[in-house]
Amino acid sequence: MNAFNRLFVSLIAIGWIALMVGVIVVIWNDAMEINETNFFLRFAIPTSSTSEQTLATIVAGALIIPAAFLLIAEMTLRDRRADTVAVAEDARRRNRDLEERVDSLQKQLEVERGRNAEAVRRAADRVETPAGQPSHRWHLFGR
Repeated sequence: MNAFNRLFVSLIAIGWIALMVGVIVVIWNDAMEINETNFFLRFAIPTSSTSEQTLATIVAGALIIPAAFLLIAEMTLRDRRADTVAVAEDARRRNRDLEERVDSLQKQLEVERGRNAEAVRRAADRVETPAGQPSHRWHLFGR
């Protein structure tokens, strides 16, 4: 919906700028006449001198400025809400990945604990061997 609103405002601004440019063309082109036979409206700008044409052009240009600023703002400014949503989604994805990694590491830890418990039991059995039984320890030069 936000993209539609931005597009709609941009089209309105472009239309306003085009209308004002058309007014400026009509102001300076004396041969062009807008009357009821052309566009079914009466439009007469009494510009008998160049100073009046200049003043009318300055006024039309001043009316273009807000629309131009709005159009520039719509094209250059970013929507912070969309950025916030993207950052939040990225954080959720990273947290989910980290939780999966922690779960897999916990499973590996349980397997390692089982192996270590077995190794501890074997070592304890070797230490507790009776004196009459051969020791399974390694010796440098053998016995």
